[in-house]
Formats: sequence, C-alpha cells, structure tokens
Amino acid sequence: MRKLLHPRVSKVTRGADIVRQGDHPHVAIAVISGMLARYHTTPGGDRQYLSLHIAGDLPDLQSLFLGIMDHSVCALDEAQIAAFPHSQILSLLKRAPSAVLALWRQTLIDAAIFRQGITRNSTRSAIVRLADLFCEQFTRARIVGAVSGWSCPFPLSQTQIGQVVGLSIATVNRATQRSARRTALKFAAEDYAFSTGSVFVGTRGLSRFTFIMKT
Repeated sequence: MRKLLHPRVSKVTRGADIVRQGDHPHVAIAVISGMLARYHTTPGGDRQYLSLHIAGDLPDLQSLFLGIMDHSVCALDEAQIAAFPHSQILSLLKRAPSAVLALWRQTLIDAAIFRQGITRNSTRSAIVRLADLFCEQFTRARIVGAVSGWSCPFPLSQTQIGQVVGLSIATVNRATQRSARRTALKFAAEDYAFSTGSVFVGTRGLSRFTFIMKT
C-alpha cells in the first residue's frame, strides 16, 4: 500500500481554504493534526458548517467521484494535512479490495455523523444542540488520543459554533452559559479562561473545553 500512495504533506494556516466550492480537485485530503471543516457558502455570503474533522479523517473522499465540489473545506486552526492524488487512490482500490472496504466504511461513518448533525440542528433545543456537539467532538477526540483527561481541543469561535449548530451568536452565548451552569463545562480561550457562570465573550475563538464532574 505504501508503494502505491505518495501523499504530499503540508501545513495549513487557520482560516485557509483547502478546497473551495466549485473546484475540480484532483487530490483527496487526510487530516494529520488540527481541525478542518466542510462548509457551504450561501448566495448571501453566510456560512453553514456541515462537519468537523480531526486527525485520521478524510473530509473530502467523495471528491474522488464528484467532478465539482459542492462545498468547501477549510482549516479551523493550524493543521497538517496529507494530499493523496486521486489517480493513486484509484490504483490502490483496483489492487487492494480490502482498501475498498475500509474507505467505504469511512464514508458510511461520515454519513452517520452527518445524519446526526441534521437531526441535532432541526429538532433539538439550543442547549441540547451544544451538548450534542461538545459530546460528539470529545468522543471522537478521545478515540484518536487527542484528549487530556476530560479536556478536548475545540478551536471554534462563538460565531463558528453558531454556524455549526444553526444558532445566532446571542443564542449560543446564552445556551453556553446555561450549559456551563447545568453541566459543569469549562472553556479556555486563546488569551483568557472562563468557567461556570462566566460570560462567553471570546472573539478569537476557543482553544479547548473541559467537562468537570460535579459532586
């Protein structure tokens, strides 16, 4: 397998687009470190984040078969990625049936997470949307060994959180404060920290969040 795949590894700065909506990509991306996101841009210029991706994820594997990207992929923090040429992946799939099954399973897991996101953003309250998002990211980060105790990397600004869960900044602010009081969440920003009962006023974005066990 290593003889067939020769990815180009590179670093991506925070906020940079890796693939843009409407592009015709010839490579598929794997996340080595950091966090990436898929998003749609509306005609009015607003952004809706579709999914978040951490180490080990293949956020745009579907580009292998889609001629035109219907969404963009960007870096939410400093990230390292590996770009695999489509031609190499297709060659691998022809020679290694086990790779077909592995990548197919990856896309099915990705679709399952996506369906959960649709349900979260359409039928649940603001607090439950945030709780679902935080728990999902913590669980996924724990699987790849990216947590420290009950603390999890989470480099999203308040605006970006709203664009993930479909809420206004004011609603995210209120729901985050209520979540911190009710479920003992602690948030750490890049340049300051705040915890239960504090006002969520970060503009540059969080760096991580922590679950604190109440007694």
